[in-house]
Amino acid sequence: MKIWLLEDNEKSGPFESFTIRERVANGELYADTPAWFDGAGGWVTLADVPTMTSAFPRKEEEIIEHYKDIVKTDDLPVRQRGEKSYRHGVDIPEHLQDPPKLHPIQRLFARLIDVMLYSLLVYMIKISQGIDIYGFQTPTQHFLYSIPYVVIDGLLMHLFGTTPGKYFLGIRVSAASGGKLSLGASLLRSGRVWVIGLGMFTILMPLSFLFSWMISRKFGKFLWDLPKNTHVAVEPIKPIKAVIVFLIVMTASYIMTASIPEWMRLKGDTLTEQLEDMKNRQQPPE
Repeated sequence: MKIWLLEDNEKSGPFESFTIRERVANGELYADTPAWFDGAGGWVTLADVPTMTSAFPRKEEEIIEHYKDIVKTDDLPVRQRGEKSYRHGVDIPEHLQDPPKLHPIQRLFARLIDVMLYSLLVYMIKISQGIDIYGFQTPTQHFLYSIPYVVIDGLLMHLFGTTPGKYFLGIRVSAASGGKLSLGASLLRSGRVWVIGLGMFTILMPLSFLFSWMISRKFGKFLWDLPKNTHVAVEPIKPIKAVIVFLIVMTASYIMTASIPEWMRLKGDTLTEQLEDMKNRQQPPE
């Protein structure tokens, strides 16, 4: 059963029953928390939701009396969607009746900005240590370079609820309760995004994109947001922030390019020659 909540005058949801029970057990929700479920005539208390009665023990006669006034199926409006029709409470606003917008493009670009900034940091470290940034990299090295990114991303999400890319594109991530994600939840979420969402930037990445999109269409959320029902708030992009992040990335790229030693630079005067040199360097040594 899908359940909507009203917390601090903010409507949120839908949540699965097991998520609500977990929050009740943690002392985050109470019997009198306003809630709504499909079939209710309006907002009720959480204790009045059929699947939640066992979480708030009450006398049987009290439950029966409440249900007489709560569920009035014949009086509820019916809304059509394709071949399916379903009833909804008159107090549920449009933005809660429809599946939440996922903003996949905006979120993908925010993630790519973070990855680009992290890659620039890794390149600068490699250059300072005299490691060829275009050279061959084993799968183990690729994996080891990815671990700090997942840790940094998780720490930023835990501390600030956002990352540089998300901040500049108006994206914030929070727990279902509205507070910050715990450190463990943040790290697990970052790991899931890296493996499932981005395919660890390997040949699996296109399949990861397709799989993530199919899951989001089925459940209304991306797979890494489902276990803890993570809430992702996306604001319209502010032009000034977009310009700032563009300048930051371009400046960092210029500084990195200027810092590359002569022996490490790609050989050739044309782009084709440079790409061929890069391809040769990425071949495993014999």
